[in-house]
Amino acid sequence: MSLPSGNRRNSFVPSDRVGISICLAISFIAWFLTKMSKEYLDEYDFAVRYEIPEHLTTQQLPSDRLSTELRAKGWAFLRMALSRSEDTLVINTGEYLQQNISSRLALANHLRDQVTDQIEIRSITPEQLSFRLVEKAKKKIPVVLAGPLPLDGQHQMRETPWFEPDSVTIFGPSETIAGVTQWYVEYEGEPLNADTRIHIALQPTENGITFDTASIDLVTSIEQITEKEIYVPITLPDSLVGKVQVFPDEALIRCTVGLSKFDEIQASQFTLVAQPGTDKNTFEVHVRDKPDIVELLSYSPRQVEVFRINQ
Repeated sequence: MSLPSGNRRNSFVPSDRVGISICLAISFIAWFLTKMSKEYLDEYDFAVRYEIPEHLTTQQLPSDRLSTELRAKGWAFLRMALSRSEDTLVINTGEYLQQNISSRLALANHLRDQVTDQIEIRSITPEQLSFRLVEKAKKKIPVVLAGPLPLDGQHQMRETPWFEPDSVTIFGPSETIAGVTQWYVEYEGEPLNADTRIHIALQPTENGITFDTASIDLVTSIEQITEKEIYVPITLPDSLVGKVQVFPDEALIRCTVGLSKFDEIQASQFTLVAQPGTDKNTFEVHVRDKPDIVELLSYSPRQVEVFRINQ
C-alpha cells in the first residue's frame, strides 16, 4: 500500500528554487556586463624602466614613475588589474644620446600594445622623460663609515668596524666620478650591543653613479665595558727628583675598559706626575699617559703634600 503523496519526501530541489537561481545568475551577468561596459576615471601609477646599453650611463637619473589619470571602460581596468606587466613602461634609450621623450606618447604606445581596449590618458606627470646618455667610466674606491655607530650603554667597540667588501667599483659619467675618492655609508639603525653583521643596500644616485654590487656588509665587534680601579705611583719631574718627596706617593685611578682587555691594564701603563701649583705646600697631580683603550673616570688624590729633602 503506497503512502499518501503529502507524506512522500521529495529529494529534488523545487523547480521554483532553480528558477530563482537562474534569474539571479542572469541578473548578475547582466549587471556585470553593464558595469564593465561603462567608462570610468581612475588614478594609476606606472613604473618606468630604462634599458641602457652596457657602455653608456645616464648623466642624471631620470624619473622612474609616472602618475596618471586614465579614462577607459571597466574591461580595460580589469585587464590591467589582473596583469601586472602593464604597470611598467620600458624605455629603450640605446638610440638616443640626448632626448626629451613625451611620456604621454610613450605610455599611449605601451598601453596600445598591452591592452586592446582604448584608454584615454587624461593627465600625466611628468609630461617629459628627460635623460642624457654619456660614456660610462669606472673607478674603484674604498668604503668609509660616515660617523660613529650608536651603542647601547655600557658597551664599546672591541675593534674598528669594517666593511665586506672594503671597496666598491663605481660607474658613472667621468666628470661625476672624477672627484669621488671614497664612498661614505651611514648606519641609521638601533643602538648596537653585540657583534653584528649589517646588510646595507647601495642605491644608484641621482647624478648617475651605480655600483658593481647591490649591497655590502658592515661588520662590528662589540663588547661590554666594566669599571676597574688601580693604584698608580705618583712621579716627579726630573728637575725635582731627589729634592722633594710627596705624600701620598700613589693615587687610585678609576677607569672603564672592555671585558676582553680587563686583565691587560697595568699600573705601569699610566703616568701620574706631581707638579708645583699655587700652594707651595702641595703639588697638583696630573695624568700624563694612559692606555688608549681605557676611559678615565677619576683619580684621587688630585693634590699631594710636598716635603723638602735637606741636602
